[in-house]
Amino acid sequence: MKAIRLEKGQWSFDENLPLGEEGGFGQVFRGDGPDGPVAVKRLKLNAEKSGNRELKINARLADRKQQHVVPVLDFGQDSESNRYFIVMPICEGSLYDAIQKGEIKDPTEKIEVLKSIVAGLVEAHDIIHRDLKPQNVLRYEDRWCLADFGIARFVGEATSLNTMREALTAQYAAPEQWKAEPTTGSTDVYALGCIAYVLFTGAPPFLGGTHEIRNAHLGKTPDPLCSGSPRLDALVSHMLRKSPDGRPSISRCHDVLDNITFSHTSSQTLDPLALAAKQVATASAAEEAKSAAEAARKSDRDLLAKDAASDLTAIFKRLSDLVTNSFEDHIQKKNSLEFGRAKLELGTVRQAPASSQHGLSSTSQHDVIAWAQIKLSNIFQRTDYNGASYALSASLIFSRAGIKDDFRWREVSFWSMSSTKSGSEPFSLDPSSRDFQFALGPIMHTVSIAFGPEPIDAEHEDDFIQRWSSLVARAAIGELYRPNAMPPPDTWWTEQ
Repeated sequence: MKAIRLEKGQWSFDENLPLGEEGGFGQVFRGDGPDGPVAVKRLKLNAEKSGNRELKINARLADRKQQHVVPVLDFGQDSESNRYFIVMPICEGSLYDAIQKGEIKDPTEKIEVLKSIVAGLVEAHDIIHRDLKPQNVLRYEDRWCLADFGIARFVGEATSLNTMREALTAQYAAPEQWKAEPTTGSTDVYALGCIAYVLFTGAPPFLGGTHEIRNAHLGKTPDPLCSGSPRLDALVSHMLRKSPDGRPSISRCHDVLDNITFSHTSSQTLDPLALAAKQVATASAAEEAKSAAEAARKSDRDLLAKDAASDLTAIFKRLSDLVTNSFEDHIQKKNSLEFGRAKLELGTVRQAPASSQHGLSSTSQHDVIAWAQIKLSNIFQRTDYNGASYALSASLIFSRAGIKDDFRWREVSFWSMSSTKSGSEPFSLDPSSRDFQFALGPIMHTVSIAFGPEPIDAEHEDDFIQRWSSLVARAAIGELYRPNAMPPPDTWWTEQ
């Protein structure tokens, strides 16, 4: 047994009795203290490397009363050595062990595990975990709790970039960690998505060697999750977006997980020459910084648009599957579906240019990353409106309405006081158009909103599918007509 003296007292641990496998930041051993058995974690860090920093994060955690974070009994540097330790209670086991043994089989129990992890992240809201993985989710006092909170951050402040990269748990590290970019709460959300993937598939989203896993986290999309709940599948897909801004907030994860159900249906003074040289250099540096910032921002938006296109394609497929399962006689193409007198089309997802420093339009206050048109029309129906068959369309925009808002897919359609457009109302608009900007802005305009903007992904996907499947059913039998009033009453969208 080895004895150590920390902030609150003396402890001992046995190097021959490890608790679990060695991790990226240290190893845990069985130990003893004044009140009995404890778990002692020895960090891969000494005073020389750390510059005598203290474990401030664990000091903050030790002063809190938390239900879903493993309590810290003691922490700090051993007075007899240059090593750092953290002392915790003995826990009943890890989520990793439970998954390996197949002990969590029921989908609702898996959701409870995810909700417990979210609860732990909420309790430690001002601290980023940075190394969230099943091995750091422990069973304590009959509930799932988070352990090793803040260790990655502490080690990150005290070690080199190469050491941090080596310490990453590859299967759960977010793209920004691989790129050595700043981490935020969204980094933990990404890891949570990876954990959800493991819970429902038995394996992380990406496998292989470290280099292969890194490239996948940076540029590949995992296979779709098929948990039995389309809402959960969509949420996990959003958690695993490459751009941190595209991931849902912890609070949104909590709200969605709280409403998950399972079924089988898809329901950001010098001389003149020297002075001139200085000014030129200053201006050049500023321009270079601006260009670098713009390049980084464009890259981020490109990643968001790519993820968004994949998400929308999956949503449209679920809508199409619902329709094709109801109509035996149909013609299906890549982005369209024909049956009866109806034709349902999803246009190509196009990336929208940023309109300001933060992407937010000064007129509409919407930052649109990508968009597509969804259109439904009657075929061989009796003609109206100067001989043209009736059709309606809507703009599907991947946007946020404010810097603090989440990026997500929304549906919005329009109507106009101009008679030239009245035959095809509600209709879609290109987000870069003047009419779109003014219609969503605070000023009066000849074009107004007929519907939305309403979220259509994650927890709102079922509403979107129900709305459009109802419209499709009416178009199929030639009973879809322009609404008598604009904007259309709520009942028009789902009437039978």
